[in-house]
Amino acid sequence: MTKEIICSFAIKTLFSIVGLFITALISRTFSQSETGVIFTMISMIAVLSAFNRGGLETIIARRSSAFVYLNSFHSRLLFSSFIIVFCFSLFASGVFLTFNIFSPVISSIDNNIKLFVYIASIFDAMLLVAIRIFQGIGKPQLFLLLALSQKIGLLCTLLVLSLLSLLTIETFIFGYIVSTILPLYFQLKKLKLCKARFLAAKHYLGRAKSLIKESVPIFIVGIANAISQHSGIFVIGILLTNESVAAYGILHRVASVAGFFAIASNTVLAPYFSREYRKNGITAAYSLYIEACKKILFIGAPFFSLVILFSDYILAIFGQEYVVHNKLLILMLVAQLVNVVTGSMNTFLIMTKKTKIYKNINLINILAGLALMFLLVSTWKLTGAGVAYALSIIILNGTMFLTIRIIVKNEKN
Repeated sequence: MTKEIICSFAIKTLFSIVGLFITALISRTFSQSETGVIFTMISMIAVLSAFNRGGLETIIARRSSAFVYLNSFHSRLLFSSFIIVFCFSLFASGVFLTFNIFSPVISSIDNNIKLFVYIASIFDAMLLVAIRIFQGIGKPQLFLLLALSQKIGLLCTLLVLSLLSLLTIETFIFGYIVSTILPLYFQLKKLKLCKARFLAAKHYLGRAKSLIKESVPIFIVGIANAISQHSGIFVIGILLTNESVAAYGILHRVASVAGFFAIASNTVLAPYFSREYRKNGITAAYSLYIEACKKILFIGAPFFSLVILFSDYILAIFGQEYVVHNKLLILMLVAQLVNVVTGSMNTFLIMTKKTKIYKNINLINILAGLALMFLLVSTWKLTGAGVAYALSIIILNGTMFLTIRIIVKNEKN
């Protein structure tokens, strides 16, 4: 497991570096106002993608773990999930219209670009669901490499467009769609999906219903989490300016990059938690969780130290105008360190079938976090957004860690 975690960290490190290059290219090419618009578009794609997926990616990973090799079961599972994605995308369109009414930044975007944002969210959801199969069968490195290929494809597309002086908001979103379709095509080809299989998939609508029923608790929390994660972008877009959106977007991305250890470990540990729970119960799965936390802390602590030490130089990559927010970035990094130290709690609760507890904790925290974001942004502006971000992470992780301890203690008794 240690070797897999380190390998996943290495891939995720490259993933994070590519993501920072993309952010730097955007901030250096566009004005602060345009950068704020692009960050809002990316956040909108992420939120709509969460609506389209409906928590399916976690269920797909859990069900796929029943086999260690790709087979027709995974093909049928994937087609059933795609049916759900397209159904949920209709619901997501209504959500998009709601955001369009209340967000001045989104309402100012051209309607053709909004259509491309909506299409991008569908392909993004399909990709994130499809690649989870590799996570489920115990190949997290391939899962991460496919996710990485999307980022590399986007970076290459943006570089070419920039060299040709064709990089605009319109071409950016088109490049995002293209870079998402390519790894999705690879996944479908890997599963040897073809027209014949697609026609046979109509016999598996019952599987789709089963997936929907199982994903409902995660669906609610998944959407709420996506909105909460990007709430700073949307709240600042409503209360402040596009320039403030750009500044917060960069701070959020740098802090999130530093927290990639938690994401990389989740990728590796999900099938381990599921199998350990099925074989030996929740106490054994908890022992595995504690062991993983120690290893993640050992690997991640030096990295966080370096990022905090050189935070002002990192912000200078995106432009000197962002260096003034150095102290706010350090606060957000400390919150991410807490997130990393407490480990893969969300994954632990889901894989041990404690989804109801997972849902309740997250919903309460998300509602409190949104209220906190609105209150502090209206009071302290950009600084308030950073403080709300940090408090939400610390409170959520502290509450979830204590809850897991209580669950395991009760199971022992």
